[in-house]
Amino acid sequence: MEKRDYLAICATIKDEGPYLREWIEFHKIVGVGRFYLYDNGSRDNTREVLGPYLKKGEVVLVDWPIHPGQVQAYNHCLKHFSAAAHWIAFIDLDEFLFGTEQDSLCHVLRDYEAFCGVVVNWLIFGSSGHARNPGGLVIKNFTRRAPLEFMINSHIKTILHTSSALGCANAHAFFYQGEACPVDEDKNFISPTRKNLFGAVVSPKAAKLRINHYIVKSLQESERKRLRGRATVKALRPKQFFKNLDRNDEVDVTIQRFVPLLTKRLSL
Repeated sequence: MEKRDYLAICATIKDEGPYLREWIEFHKIVGVGRFYLYDNGSRDNTREVLGPYLKKGEVVLVDWPIHPGQVQAYNHCLKHFSAAAHWIAFIDLDEFLFGTEQDSLCHVLRDYEAFCGVVVNWLIFGSSGHARNPGGLVIKNFTRRAPLEFMINSHIKTILHTSSALGCANAHAFFYQGEACPVDEDKNFISPTRKNLFGAVVSPKAAKLRINHYIVKSLQESERKRLRGRATVKALRPKQFFKNLDRNDEVDVTIQRFVPLLTKRLSL
């Protein structure tokens, strides 16, 4: 398969129908050319929503009944689709990846061509006081987040330079050829040791790259997500999932600059 995309995304999905269009159209705006989606048994309208994107070739949909099977899905993507993209970002449907100042991720990534991968911290967003799904855009509705120093904001996701990848260790870390190591946004090397496979030692800065992680959304949506299960383990999230992660300490509207164009695209 010829290289066609500078940047692609790989993600596992299950019953994400209400959120798919916003997530896809947002990432198209920031420069993503193709989406490799692994469907882990969706029973909602996922196929219907993805229909137009499948016809255009913007989405490649893989039935993926393995559970838990996120690592296996990521390895399948690397094996079968890495030749079709220069960079692949491995994120989830509740995560929005973008440049803090630059609108185009492609423009940002050109400054990291010498490296095997770039790790990006997520920033945990809370419910902004919504008990029920308020409708409309996720990125518009939820504007309050945990402070940078909140412990799990030190977790990372990876934008992988496909020529250097060997395989996936877990949702947060990959194996690379030779002595290669990914870098953070300041080009500090992140050694792939057991201690930091989950990115627990990467202090978030989010000055150049960031992931808005809408991990709970409203209380209603959080409980639905909890009961849906997880991609990495068979156990459900704990009942205190919402309480523990509903952090609304700081207002953060950095992503709001994309709202007008995203709204226009979704109305077409």
